[in-house]
Amino acid sequence: MRVTVDLDSPSELQKLKTYLRMKSMGIVEVCQSSGGRGFHMIVSGLNLTLQEVIELRRWLGDDTGRIYFDELGYKFKPKQVLFTKKDKKYIQWLDEGNILALPFFSRIKSKKK
Repeated sequence: MRVTVDLDSPSELQKLKTYLRMKSMGIVEVCQSSGGRGFHMIVSGLNLTLQEVIELRRWLGDDTGRIYFDELGYKFKPKQVLFTKKDKKYIQWLDEGNILALPFFSRIKSKKK
């Protein structure tokens, strides 16, 4: 199972803490949201139950609204959904340097994926 975290307008410290915690679980895919203020982080291939994933997301600071909807268990809503497009803007995939260096440098180019 995968763990997805949506951070809306996080501080640099919150973003870094979440990234490093997730990195201890496996390879982290990170993208900047289409609005440019938030971040999506994904770790795949974990041997966890849905309830364990929800508790982990809560601990990692995931958006509480996303957690709430996943706990309700709507039949037609995919679990842990993250959008890749908003209006005409797309997400930008980032590499580790973007996460680790941004607290110290203001501009780093995104990785093409």
